[in-house]
Amino acid sequence: MIICATDESLDSIGDFAREQSLFDLRSEQAPPLKTLGEQVAAQINNLDQALATGSRGHLDLQSIFFLLFLGLGLRQMWRGQIMQPAIPLLWRAMEILKDLK
Repeated sequence: MIICATDESLDSIGDFAREQSLFDLRSEQAPPLKTLGEQVAAQINNLDQALATGSRGHLDLQSIFFLLFLGLGLRQMWRGQIMQPAIPLLWRAMEILKDLK
């Protein structure tokens, strides 16, 4: 059977194709693509949840980064490098600590 597009509407062509099991013309929207930033954030969130679960809520990524930046800042201060990068490291540690509320 030959169907001419001028004779039939697109709906009837789609109905015919479904009836004959040729193909299905559903208008489903594809899931939106995630940006690289969203993908990385999702992976970091999964890691944070696994860490919190594994430590029974005693440790998370914020806590680890707080301790890391605090330790690096104190190390730089001990070396006598007070102005750079000790101050930015300590500042970041305090920002993370503030967010832990």
